[in-house]
Amino acid sequence: MQTNKPYLVPYSILLFFITAFSLVLLYQHQLSIKEDDIHPAIFAYFLIKAFLIFANWVQPFKGFYFNPILFRFLIQLGIGFLFAFLYLKLYYVDSLIFIDCGLCLITIFSLMKMHQNKNDSKNYL
Repeated sequence: MQTNKPYLVPYSILLFFITAFSLVLLYQHQLSIKEDDIHPAIFAYFLIKAFLIFANWVQPFKGFYFNPILFRFLIQLGIGFLFAFLYLKLYYVDSLIFIDCGLCLITIFSLMKMHQNKNDSKNYL
C-alpha cells in the first residue's frame, strides 16, 4: 500500500522518544531539585516543551494544513522554548541539547510543511 506521507513513521518515532525522555527528565527534576525559587522556571520550560510536543504530534495527522494562528503560535513557542533553555542554562546537559535540538528541528519541519501547504487549499479555523 502506497502512502503519500513517508515522513509519518520516523516523525512519530522521534516524537515518541522525545516525549518519553522529557517525561523521565520531569520526574527526575521533581525528585532532585528542592529549591522553590527555580521551580516556576523549570515548569514553564517543561510546559512549553509539552505544548510543542503536542502541536507536533497532531500536525502529521492533519496533513500540516496551514493555519495562521497555529503557525505563529509554533514560532512563538519555539522562541520561548529557546529563551527558557538559555535562562535555565541547560546547555551544560548534553542529552538535553540533543533532545531539545531534535524538538526544534521537528518543529521547523512542521512549519516548513505548513508553509508549503499554505497555497494548496483554503484553510479555515
